[in-house]
Amino acid sequence: MACILAPISRIKTASLAAMLSVIALIPVMAAMAGPSWAETAGQDDKAVGIRDTVTAMIAENGFSGTVLIADAGKTLLQAGFGPADRTWDSPNRPDTKFMIASMTKTFTAALVLQQVDEKRLSLDDTIADHLPSYGAPYRDEVTIRQLLTHRSGIPHYIDLPGWFDGRFRAPISISAFLDHIAALPPAFEPGTGYRYSNANYYLLGLILEKLTGQPYETLLADRILKPAGMTETGSYRAGAIVKKLSRNYVREEDGTLSQARYINPDLFHATASLYSTVGDLYRWHKALMDATLLSDAARTVMFDRTNPMGWAHVTVPADGDAPAFDFVTYNGELNGYTSMITHIPARDVLIILLNNNNAGFRTLSAMTLKIAMEL
Repeated sequence: MACILAPISRIKTASLAAMLSVIALIPVMAAMAGPSWAETAGQDDKAVGIRDTVTAMIAENGFSGTVLIADAGKTLLQAGFGPADRTWDSPNRPDTKFMIASMTKTFTAALVLQQVDEKRLSLDDTIADHLPSYGAPYRDEVTIRQLLTHRSGIPHYIDLPGWFDGRFRAPISISAFLDHIAALPPAFEPGTGYRYSNANYYLLGLILEKLTGQPYETLLADRILKPAGMTETGSYRAGAIVKKLSRNYVREEDGTLSQARYINPDLFHATASLYSTVGDLYRWHKALMDATLLSDAARTVMFDRTNPMGWAHVTVPADGDAPAFDFVTYNGELNGYTSMITHIPARDVLIILLNNNNAGFRTLSAMTLKIAMEL
């Protein structure tokens, strides 16, 4: 089977049986608090059945976070599980906020495509067209399209010397951080390969700010959050206090969970800086699907099967009596937070999972697949 790595960023195919086997390998993560259900959750047989399935699955794997499942526009389940804050023993609730990490890229891609819709930007523009001061030798070659699809060859943050030694935890200016990125040798010639990189979307955020004359946070609020009715989503910056934001926990070598170490959130601007709720992410999905935010042409480009922008296609083939699935999805994983949003277009099913106890990509993938099989 093909390997599926986090974040998912390209079309991948996996064996259904192999994916389901992951569930059996997931360790128990924590003693669970009782689930907290949203009052709007459905009450029919399908809703009750999916509640029972999810509750049992979460009791087995110790997932801590929130879950939303919708079927043909009807919310079957919206619930919180486990602690939002272990120190104060406060539970995750349906409206608890979580950092969504790389799912931020789906928003940045939409903001870029809005500018393309308005003919203020071309996908074939280069970095140099909008950030002429960026000092990398490839600035005249790498295009907006290549940044959006991770085909620029620009290395990931993790390739920066000292990234894992805490060198970048301290405040650093945008220009200084760009100098560090520009100094990294490219992984390949632009357009000739694929490599996931936060640097691509960091640059896109700066290009958006330069083009519009607005901070990323303002542009996000005006062009996406307000039109979509997303009142519980925002960009987290250093020193911010966000009400109802869950704490993030990581697993130590002895199996215990501890508060995650600080990382500088400003370095994840436009690439992994957003927090949200499952309810707001449902609104995000609906706004994308009903053309509130993007033209049909822009959505076609965004969800292209071969080179999607900010999203991914995952195909799971039929296996025995189990049906095939074709997912449109994206995920995020950062410093104890894991997130995943998955749409099954053929059945109009939406599954959103937000986690704060370091569950990881494999756990959320297995949960998503099992939920899909139950619907």
